[in-house]
Amino acid sequence: MPIFQMSSNLSHSDIPAPFHKDLTTMLGQLLQKNPNHNSVRISTDQFLTCGGTTEACAFDNFASTLNTVGKDNDAYVKAIPEIKHEKVRIDDSRFTSFLSDPPANEGGSLGLTLDSVRRRLQAAPAA
Repeated sequence: MPIFQMSSNLSHSDIPAPFHKDLTTMLGQLLQKNPNHNSVRISTDQFLTCGGTTEACAFDNFASTLNTVGKDNDAYVKAIPEIKHEKVRIDDSRFTSFLSDPPANEGGSLGLTLDSVRRRLQAAPAA
């Protein structure tokens, strides 16, 4: 259940309509997960500075249970800036990504923690 949250000083009108979908698709490809399970939140019009200026900048938090922390972090911090630069024209030097891998018992959906979902799937008989 990946969650990507971006905060930027860009205005809402500077974010192209398909940016959410593009991010969702890219995250699905990176994580090799169904993109329909990804969540993307973009907060615009934030009071942000980078390097002492208010030129276009952003920071993001990317959390994905069982995926984020580890060997693939370099791929994540490479792909995320590329899509931001291409789609919203934020220079690579003007944003930071924070990655986290929350424990499966600290997130959930549909009334179950992710850990509970995983245990249920493991206990289910094979079809």
